[in-house]
Amino acid sequence: MASKPPVSLKDIAEAAGVSTITVSRALRGLSLVTPDTRRQITEIAHRLGYVPNQVASSLRSRKTGLIAVVMPTVAGSIFSDTVNSISNELGKAGYQIIIGESSYDIEQEQAVLEALVQRRPDGVIIAGVNHTRTSRELLSAMNVPVVEIWDMTEDPVDSLVGFSNRHAAYEFTLALIDKGYRRFAIASGPMERLNRAQQRAEGHGEALKFKGLRSFGSIVIPHFMGMLSSGETLLKFVKDNPELDCLFCTNELIAIGATVQCRRAGIKIPDEIAIVGFGDVEAASIIDPPLTTICIHGAAMGQEAARIIRDRLAGKTEERKILDVGFDIAWRGTA
Repeated sequence: MASKPPVSLKDIAEAAGVSTITVSRALRGLSLVTPDTRRQITEIAHRLGYVPNQVASSLRSRKTGLIAVVMPTVAGSIFSDTVNSISNELGKAGYQIIIGESSYDIEQEQAVLEALVQRRPDGVIIAGVNHTRTSRELLSAMNVPVVEIWDMTEDPVDSLVGFSNRHAAYEFTLALIDKGYRRFAIASGPMERLNRAQQRAEGHGEALKFKGLRSFGSIVIPHFMGMLSSGETLLKFVKDNPELDCLFCTNELIAIGATVQCRRAGIKIPDEIAIVGFGDVEAASIIDPPLTTICIHGAAMGQEAARIIRDRLAGKTEERKILDVGFDIAWRGTA
């Protein structure tokens, strides 16, 4: 695969109208450079896609054998199957992964990318399609295969393996309506930070509108609340809105929390209220009653993304790919 030469200190110096040594000092944070000059040089470096090389061998080979994987979280989460399948598939081809966590925050994602690319990874797999402008520019300027996962868009950075969160929520809501549910409320995470949660909420609302129904309420759970604490909040919401017959949760963990707390309070599920989730983490099938939810094919996304990276690096193809792995509905005991 043809590659452009990396951006050099000289390139930045020419763009900034300063000397190469000034650029070097600025990027190392030395006090010999004024704050305004340092800020100008840093902005130009980002715009040009400059990446400091901290791996000596990559100066010779331009290959590190590392693939950067950026996920919202990995510990005991819905994303663990994705990470495991990426690691297994790339391991067969001799690559190792280096993982960064964005904590569901696109600004944090940018900081993670800026740190990871200093290792000059041979490719990047990143969850989501909603990034800061700087992150998109950085991903494009790295000149390595990039695969976005866990979402769908018509304008990917490079390749994309995912599914439409909006469409999944839309179809799930229609299926719930077909089962007789009419009075819905929606519970979400902090949607200003979670683009996927926003899309799920929008898909749910579009389905209600299509069927001539309206939402009976919504609640946003702060990102710092744990599963049981969020469940307590949703329990109060359910008690305050007795007309509800279905609580649509865009996040699996808050759906589990709501189910547990409602059961503890003596609310019969699904007779008094149905509760549904989105994601199908392991706990969803073992709580009582087991959670009705959207099954996301996380392992398949990871495997296909890793194969795209592997094939691109092996020179088998230079074409970008867009793959939709779809979703399934798991009908269980809560609806």
